[in-house]
Amino acid sequence: MRHRLTCAAVLPLCVLSSCHDTAGLETKGVVARPLFSITIGAEEQITTDPNRQDEPGIAGDYIMWVDDRHGRYDIYAFDLVSQTEMQVTASNPNAQVGWMPPAISGDRIVWEDYRNGASDIYMFDLSEAHERQITSDKSSQICTAISGDRIVWDDRRNGTGNSDIYMFDLAADTETQITVDPNNQHNPAVSDDRVVWLDSRYTSRRIFMYDFTDGTESEIPTDLSFDPGKPLCPALAISGTVIAWADYRSGNYDIYMFDLATNTETQITDHPSNQRRPAVFGGRIVWDDDRDGGWNIYMFDLATQTEAQVTSNGVAYNPAIFSDRIVWADWRSGSEDIYMVAFSTTLEPSIEVMVELVDQLVAEGAIDNTGVAHAFLAHLEQAAAAIDRGNSTAAENKLNAFINFVNAQSGKHVQPDAAQELIELANRVIEQGLSP
Repeated sequence: MRHRLTCAAVLPLCVLSSCHDTAGLETKGVVARPLFSITIGAEEQITTDPNRQDEPGIAGDYIMWVDDRHGRYDIYAFDLVSQTEMQVTASNPNAQVGWMPPAISGDRIVWEDYRNGASDIYMFDLSEAHERQITSDKSSQICTAISGDRIVWDDRRNGTGNSDIYMFDLAADTETQITVDPNNQHNPAVSDDRVVWLDSRYTSRRIFMYDFTDGTESEIPTDLSFDPGKPLCPALAISGTVIAWADYRSGNYDIYMFDLATNTETQITDHPSNQRRPAVFGGRIVWDDDRDGGWNIYMFDLATQTEAQVTSNGVAYNPAIFSDRIVWADWRSGSEDIYMVAFSTTLEPSIEVMVELVDQLVAEGAIDNTGVAHAFLAHLEQAAAAIDRGNSTAAENKLNAFINFVNAQSGKHVQPDAAQELIELANRVIEQGLSP
């Protein structure tokens, strides 16, 4: 979709005529229905083996997970293009995948592996079908994450009570110690040029960040809280400027986020049940949620401020997201399998939304004539008045007149793609029925 509207409320249609000014419509009042809807597609079962498949991740056209079909933990992957499954850790029969979740970025998978005694970080390149040992220190390296060429992990080589964050740069083939504080830094997450982690240098755990672009470390200003009896790994998720985590400050786990672009913390969920294990990609946060009695997957779209329930069977958890796809582990068959669903975000077909869209197109310059914009709004006001009177025929006629006028202005005072979006939305309003 070309345009993403803000989710501010729009002015009631009964007073539209008083709002026709060159700045567009004011945004006060209450919306009669949501501006956006999230459509969840059909679920697709990725694994069918009767043993356990859990801790999924997704990047591009690859899904990966932890699998115990051979009596041990292995890493498996599924190629959505070729529809083929492969055992990632098959090349070494001594591989012993750890219980911390693996991670994927592009065609690279990383995990902790105990084949050498203490845990080391290993990587597998799906495009080259090649495994590589990343760490070899005799202490433990756990809780790994990856973004592009950067692999990060929680490293215990500096002594008990002093875990640190380390990074390996695949492009430079170098390892770097990120943190040097003598307390524990652990549970890292990485996205592009930023790595975040939980830090115990104070009396309570905090979130810290390191920016590779300027080499600076900083504290993220939050009132972070965790249930000490229920540790979560990964505890943090990051994508671009959005950091997400499950927070226990209200006595149950809620999803919170911090936006680095605006330097603001936002509570995403406030249900008295638990929302946990967030994953984030492209301004969308997913988590598992027990508000319905069992565990289900929910999603929140930051751009549209819209929440959607992804699953409803009560046995879904450990979600991951990439682009418009969500994967999770699911217990419906009696043992865990991996499932996937695709989703889309669309404008709700309503006259209120059409009014808001006209207003935004004016602001963007896609409608460059105030008189034309006012004429569009007049057609919509007349259609809304007809709906209020219960005259669906008159309302449909007004909307068809609106469509004809938009067509006439396309390429003149309205950019063609903007005109097409207005016409498509008007047709959807007609198709769904015109009633008060």
